[in-house]
Amino acid sequence: MINETRNAAVTRCNFDGNSSDNAGGRMANSSGNPTVTQCTFNGNSALFGGGMFNITSNPTATHCTFTGNTFGFGGGMLNNASNPTVTHCVFSSNVAVFLGGAMSNGASIPLVANCMLLRATEERSLAEAGSNQGVLRAMRRKFTEQTAL
Repeated sequence: MINETRNAAVTRCNFDGNSSDNAGGRMANSSGNPTVTQCTFNGNSALFGGGMFNITSNPTATHCTFTGNTFGFGGGMLNNASNPTVTHCVFSSNVAVFLGGAMSNGASIPLVANCMLLRATEERSLAEAGSNQGVLRAMRRKFTEQTAL
């Protein structure tokens, strides 16, 4: 799903086993502010943001699951000049080669509240939430079994 300059509402969707050679294995947001509720991003891959890619976007993700998403930067979610609000979500078994097995942030200030980040893996930098000129505001979250290789 490519979302440019739209404020789409996406509810109870499953994005499974999709891939992209570039950004957003399943959802790519560019200058859009979607609301994503009760969705599953499972087994997707992309160079940037295996599950969700955000550039100059401020999405809201609530009660979503990001599981088994893979590739270069941001296995579960990649944020570039974006300030997403992520609440009551689970990031599990996501893999990134470079930054952010669960989430990678560049020039972004995501708010992550009441989320669980489980078994994220990346080959370099922080396993749970990589950051490049970004700030992660995390409240009431649980990090378990994080791995940096």
